[in-house]
Amino acid sequence: RPRSLPRVQAINVFSGGTLLQHVEGHHGAGWGLGSPVTHPIRIVGGTRLASLLGPAEKLEVNAYHHQGILAKDLAPSLRASAWADSSAGPLVEGLEGDGERFVVGVQCHPERTETTPDEFERLFAAFVEAATRRAVETAP
Repeated sequence: RPRSLPRVQAINVFSGGTLLQHVEGHHGAGWGLGSPVTHPIRIVGGTRLASLLGPAEKLEVNAYHHQGILAKDLAPSLRASAWADSSAGPLVEGLEGDGERFVVGVQCHPERTETTPDEFERLFAAFVEAATRRAVETAP
């Protein structure tokens, strides 16, 4: 069964970045087939993600992926907003654009609320607010 590309990885690739094809130890049971692997992430201060998830500097998140983004793989137009340690070295676990558009991606799956910190609800709320504002601004 094909797996979908996590949004953070798609944002990076579509912005000109690349992916590390396999990260050992970051892929647990598939959705509905058991508990996910979890690991801590470090939130980069001063980023949009930090302003949404703060004040915590570290959060424990789920991992359903086996691909990742190393610093050298990050698209030039993006910046890392969260990191995690891995067998391959530090991985980008959050990224964002530096323009006015709402471009924020996370590697974990915050929609899987049973394994996601409550702080991620603020990320969803900010996304909905940005989409609503954009719809109003572009309405005829």
